[in-house]
Amino acid sequence: MAASNFMNYLAVGFALLESVTCNGLYLGWGMMSAIFKKGDYFADKCIDVGEELNNPLNSNSTRDCSERDKLFNDVYFLSVVAYNVGVFIFGIISDKLGLVFLRGSGIIVYGIGLGLMCFLDTDNSLIWIAWPALATGGSLNHIGNVQTTRTLHKSYGIFMAVMSGCFGASGSFPLLWDHVIDTTDHVTVPRIFYLWSVLFACISVPKFLFFTPWKMPKVIGLDYCIFQNTWIRKCRASLEEETQDAGSKQNQFKETLAIFKDMKIYLLFVGYGVFMLRIQSSIAWMSGGWPEWVKKGDPDVTQAEIEDFITSINRLYSVSGISLILLNIIPGFILDYSKNHSKTIGVGLFKGYCVLMTASFIFNTAASIMQGFQNTTIAYVSVFMNLIGKSFGISWSPAWLYIFSPQLYGSVLGFFTLIGVLFGLINQPMYNFCMNNDDFATMNFVQAGLGITIFLLPIVLKIRNNEEKKSRRKSYDKSAPNEIFDNIEDKSETIF
Repeated sequence: MAASNFMNYLAVGFALLESVTCNGLYLGWGMMSAIFKKGDYFADKCIDVGEELNNPLNSNSTRDCSERDKLFNDVYFLSVVAYNVGVFIFGIISDKLGLVFLRGSGIIVYGIGLGLMCFLDTDNSLIWIAWPALATGGSLNHIGNVQTTRTLHKSYGIFMAVMSGCFGASGSFPLLWDHVIDTTDHVTVPRIFYLWSVLFACISVPKFLFFTPWKMPKVIGLDYCIFQNTWIRKCRASLEEETQDAGSKQNQFKETLAIFKDMKIYLLFVGYGVFMLRIQSSIAWMSGGWPEWVKKGDPDVTQAEIEDFITSINRLYSVSGISLILLNIIPGFILDYSKNHSKTIGVGLFKGYCVLMTASFIFNTAASIMQGFQNTTIAYVSVFMNLIGKSFGISWSPAWLYIFSPQLYGSVLGFFTLIGVLFGLINQPMYNFCMNNDDFATMNFVQAGLGITIFLLPIVLKIRNNEEKKSRRKSYDKSAPNEIFDNIEDKSETIF
């Protein structure tokens, strides 16, 4: 058992390393867009307007770059759609074909994104393919990494949360790149991505060969070793004999369809969709006009001051993202402690998520309200509020694994990411409203009100627990008469 535990922890270690360095890189789009602006990328989207432009934002500038800001917002929006659709399709397929297929696809797609970024200086338009590929490939790898944490049994809640923290923290690397580019003359964006291509290969290839199981079993025993089912040992047949019986694929398909007959999944769709809309819009607005709108509230502001504020708040956002690695330990610990110290797993998860969703609601609501004011100090504080709210609300996987079958994790995740796409579409009219009316306050206040839907998760867990209670009572009622009859027979034999 000690050897199997060591291999399982080593597998999770490789997954964490990949997550923190690569998988969530696309989340650093805000800082990346600031690097592009300083490097004068997409300069063809800026228009020379002269000093006479009657616009407070540009009164001291000779260029109007609102089209470039829109491009940055649209590229990130496309990336969000791409990774959601990708996870939806590949998540469902991976339930049937296994993690080798999923991670192999993720490595290929992510590698394409890195390769295209290496030639960005040659053709700026490659960004439309490269960044969505990084988002999609990184997210596919993340699905497999999250499932790997199930081998750690009682501590999987903490490691799932830390995995999500590492995924978010990898979006902070553009901050490091910005510093390196500013302090050296020979480092460019393409050269950075050359280096990252090598780094990704050194981490992902060993992880794929040695620590990627063909398929995770539905029930993981204490002596389960992830290495026994990996690609390099070619043990797919033996694993399928352990986890699948005849006709299991047909049963799995029926089980997948059955989840849509229950109202619980639709309640979760609403709660998760609104939560993801807030995360996606905050990142998109960070690179697409919100910092400019905030700074414009200062009297007699110059274009240079606006650009300095854009860089500084994106740097703060990137630096704060690194803290997610440690910050996510708190909600993970709360979930594990509540789960391991309650009568049933369901009751423990319900109590834990009540605490997490309450904290997430408070901090996210405060962040949305603060982001509706044109005050730079309040804007800086809102970044930290947003970070804490995201940390407490981001870990939905333990709930999905309890509410639905672990064998359907890829399909369930795919359905929820598709919902993320549909709710993400709302960001476009919201952003257009903000830009057309020069007002980010209204939409931030709307999101503050919508945040109450996050409590749908603990509500669904309560419903699920009540269903389990009724099921146990029915089972007891059916077995009770037989037990009484058996007791009577035993007594009669004793008497006579």
